[in-house]
Amino acid sequence: FDVGFIILAPIIYGFAKVAKISPLKFGLPVAGIMLTVHVAVPPHPGPVAAAGLLHADIGWLTIIGIAISIPVGVVGYFAAKIINKRQYAMSVEVLEQMQLAPASEEGATKLSDKINPPGVALVTSLIVIPIAIIMAGTVSATLMPPSHPLLGTLQLIGSPMVALMIALVLAFWLLALRRGWSLQHTSDIMGSALPTAAVVILVTGAGGVFGKVLVESGVGKALANMLQMIDLPLLPAAFIISLALRASQGSATVAILTTSGLLSEAVMGLNPIQCVLVTLAACFGGLGASHINDSGFWIVTKYLGLSVADGLKTWTVLTTILGFTGFLITWCVWLVI
Repeated sequence: FDVGFIILAPIIYGFAKVAKISPLKFGLPVAGIMLTVHVAVPPHPGPVAAAGLLHADIGWLTIIGIAISIPVGVVGYFAAKIINKRQYAMSVEVLEQMQLAPASEEGATKLSDKINPPGVALVTSLIVIPIAIIMAGTVSATLMPPSHPLLGTLQLIGSPMVALMIALVLAFWLLALRRGWSLQHTSDIMGSALPTAAVVILVTGAGGVFGKVLVESGVGKALANMLQMIDLPLLPAAFIISLALRASQGSATVAILTTSGLLSEAVMGLNPIQCVLVTLAACFGGLGASHINDSGFWIVTKYLGLSVADGLKTWTVLTTILGFTGFLITWCVWLVI
């Protein structure tokens, strides 16, 4: 999420400059929708790891996660419009960056002849391919008989790690080698992505370890028993625990992973769709209450020129609305099935 928003920030500045309005009016809904997809839709690390802990099928999680994220995004757009009715002071640094944005009323700035960016269709295809492969593996398990000779192959190719590796190899060839990049140049670009990837891996691993420690210590069984004793439904429990962890320690991924680890025993006996919905409830709990202990809060407030107080009034409020909206839609689906 952090890297994606940083990449989109110049585009947000360009739109704001041409429209002569605050970048907050564009940036706030964009950031909200990006974070929704980040916490609810594979192949992002939080939902993928949570799916493994809660025995949720990645393909169904992708399908249902996208379906629920669409209305959540619509609600987020209108919520951001209401929040933006109030005027917020913008920092001098962001105002200067917006004025320097390469955009004008006459049209887009012409790219240098030396730059040959990849086409939209190519980039979109590289994003869609791993999702399509994972979904194909899921659908094949539903439609094909267990004895079908292609089922094992499709299941292997449709596993998240293999699907992402296929997309990585395709990107390496189509975006680098085929376009005439040297191996050294390609290596430098891939190496520049390692610091960001390392943080994601470390946070995901630490969250998984923390959740596993809690499970092995018996907290998982105690929590499952407590939920049965107080008759608190599993879905609200997943959301509330994740939201509390998110508010207390900041990381959405850690909140999702810890909650998933705690509830891994409580989901035993549920059908595949119910496991997916429990996973999404935990994911949407990790969406809400982004505040000063969350790195994403500082990214959004810095690039949109907000003070800490204004960030709490805008970004924190929006993420909480998105989290509760996602959970309510997930709960409605739970009641229907």
